[in-house]
Amino acid sequence: FATALPIDESARDFQELRRAYIDFALSEHFPDLDVCKSLETVDPYAADYCEKARRAIRVIPAAGPKADLRIPHRRTVDLSATVRSHLQYPWSPWSDQARGHAQSVGQRLPEISVAALGFCVDMNLGGSELQRIIESMERCDHESVIQHPSVGKPFAAEAARLGLSLDEVLPLLEVRALDRDGQLCYSLHPRRAGNYVDPSAIVHNIQVVFLLGAHALHNLPQQSPQDIPTAIHLCGVAMNPRAYNEHKRLSLEALTTQALSRSSDLSINAKKGLVTMSCFLTATAQDAAVREQ
Repeated sequence: FATALPIDESARDFQELRRAYIDFALSEHFPDLDVCKSLETVDPYAADYCEKARRAIRVIPAAGPKADLRIPHRRTVDLSATVRSHLQYPWSPWSDQARGHAQSVGQRLPEISVAALGFCVDMNLGGSELQRIIESMERCDHESVIQHPSVGKPFAAEAARLGLSLDEVLPLLEVRALDRDGQLCYSLHPRRAGNYVDPSAIVHNIQVVFLLGAHALHNLPQQSPQDIPTAIHLCGVAMNPRAYNEHKRLSLEALTTQALSRSSDLSINAKKGLVTMSCFLTATAQDAAVREQ
């Protein structure tokens, strides 16, 4: 059982405490003040010493209430209005390049689902084997990738976990190398990605990760400022390395609200994708507020 301590009724008021603090501060910085006060009227040095002590501490009186103080009415907006006002997906030349490439090979860019953001497979591959896989991905030879003995089964298992078809994610995959600490190091596919390194230069085994890269989200159709971004557009802002940190944080907050809402239309697989995307941003985002959100 807890025992309540008695109330201290002998506590000094604010004026006394302030006077005690001032006296303590003066004794610390002006140790000869008491002696100089007794000689202040006859000794110029003592008078100057006392004057410096008086100017050292200045007590600012409390401000009284203003009679004409007017507080403006606060305007509260919901998160959707804030998102509509501030989140516009940054344009990137990658989107036009991706569309041009798809038209040249007679393919249609696939629709991206939120669940696809959860696709993440890491493995250790040799240089020559990795190069053959990436060459198949660049030729859009998805059948060869699916049938490959090293990546076929892990890809199929990851797609099944998220309720996806491999045809949905293979055109959008990015290949990144991992360093010894498991951090993303440099890009091996696609060529237009930043920090690109030619995989033909790799001769030894290397730890790589296959995931839905930020470049894939540049294929999203542009929205007008009046539209509320959908979940996948919010993911695009959060994953975009060119987006402002505050916009990333705001998009993640909106995604959290959607995921926790009872009326949310996000499926279980979509929420799995959001969890994987959040783990990715927690490990790679430079801004602390983004990592926290």
